[in-house]
Amino acid sequence: MGDIPMPQPRPPSDSEPEPTPVGGSCACGMGAYWRLHPVTPGASGDWVDVFGLDDGRLAICVGDAAGHGSQAAAFAGRVRAVLRRRLLAGEEPDAAVSGTVGEVAGLGDLGEMFATAFVAIADPSTGRVVYVNAGHPPAVHLTRRAAHPTRSSADPGPVAPGPAPGPASTSGPASGPGSASGPASASASGPGSASGFGSGPDPGPAGLPLGPTGPILSDLFAGTWIWTSRSLRMAPGDRLVVYTDGLSEARDAAGEQFGTDRIGAAGGDNPDSAPDLLIDRIFARAAAHSSADARDDRTVAVLTRQPVPPATTAPLQ
Repeated sequence: MGDIPMPQPRPPSDSEPEPTPVGGSCACGMGAYWRLHPVTPGASGDWVDVFGLDDGRLAICVGDAAGHGSQAAAFAGRVRAVLRRRLLAGEEPDAAVSGTVGEVAGLGDLGEMFATAFVAIADPSTGRVVYVNAGHPPAVHLTRRAAHPTRSSADPGPVAPGPAPGPASTSGPASGPGSASGPASASASGPGSASGFGSGPDPGPAGLPLGPTGPILSDLFAGTWIWTSRSLRMAPGDRLVVYTDGLSEARDAAGEQFGTDRIGAAGGDNPDSAPDLLIDRIFARAAAHSSADARDDRTVAVLTRQPVPPATTAPLQ
């Protein structure tokens, strides 16, 4: 969280497990905060990666590898590292995800290993967020203008697709978890029909979930182009909450899941609370719901767009 010292930048390796992330904010329009509670300390299948791109945009990836322990952590670290290289090389989320699956599958038989991921690139100058949801739980878009939290504020219509998949680039430094920003433009492709995740323009009405735009990250889909990008626009003061299924699927004694609606309600109760307090509230409510019985890694990440400071008027002379 924001009160924990930020780790120093370091280049990741393909086999490196994800360290327990902290969180950070930036003073340039966009910020990211996150927290991870692993079932097995030091061997989490969940990961969060936040880093700045050369064009000034901010990339955020939240993922969840199947299983627990060292095998899940190693697979998560490999997927995370390849995704990072491709995004740093300039690929849009759809191309980066498709290329990552092909590259990771090419390293050898994955067996039954797979992962889900929410991969997004945010433009601090416009608030536009281009994202791919690869079989991941739906993100929650919390808007300040709404009386209740919504799960989407999507831009209508598809835009130009990203570049075709190619070999990963190793150029450019890789930074550690944190945040960055700057003005830039965003592009995305409309959802395609090849994977059965719909076709046509992005959904316009608010209240729709930022659900899957493609399947899980699995070698079953290596060499295909079935993940597509969508976009939404964050107004100043908005938050985008991304989490893993260890949180949304936490069950009470009757077997009822914590669910996405409760995650959204935690943000709607106090829309002006600090992001770290929002994360505290989500974790506390999930723990109370499940009697603190965590059987899966739990992760929450919050992408924020800072409110515009109030205008000041110089006194008349």
